[in-house]
Amino acid sequence: MGKVYSILGRRLQRFNVDNRAQKILSRDKQNPAPQYKSTQEQLNIVKKLYPDFMEKHNKKDKELDHRLKDVRIVSHDPEGIKENVKSDPKRSLPHERITAPEFEFGFYEPSVIPEGKCSLKQVLKLIENHAQDPQTHTAASIAQKYKLDPKHVENILRYYKMYELVLPKTTSKSDKLKFKDNFGFLKKMIK
Repeated sequence: MGKVYSILGRRLQRFNVDNRAQKILSRDKQNPAPQYKSTQEQLNIVKKLYPDFMEKHNKKDKELDHRLKDVRIVSHDPEGIKENVKSDPKRSLPHERITAPEFEFGFYEPSVIPEGKCSLKQVLKLIENHAQDPQTHTAASIAQKYKLDPKHVENILRYYKMYELVLPKTTSKSDKLKFKDNFGFLKKMIK
């Protein structure tokens, strides 16, 4: 039923729309939009302070108009800029169709690294060195080598670690049988 009411309601709203619109548009004077109280108060204040403001605002200022007509904008193309490459149809296409090489860590690593900074590759190397031999590669020695702040190096070594591969110990058949007995619902998956 709701669909029927919505269809009928829409048709009633649109009944004779063209004639109603023409009637409103053919009026000589349109009704102004209602104003907020705050806008009306501001207009009253402006009328008290500047009574002839609207007259000046609606009149054309001939002096200003004359100045605007005298304004000219001239631009010049700088020399040395080549024309559009597409304009030469005889130009040969490139012969090398090789994609750009992928970078080691997924983004470009700069060749020159300023003091007090280090690249991702260097950070991974210092973490790896510290993990292999923490006695020789201490936070102080790493900070001195890479010219970094020792507190930052300590935080890096404390909170970041390299991935480790942990393999399970090999189990005998008897261990597998015990496992199967304990978890009966996994029997099919283990076989």
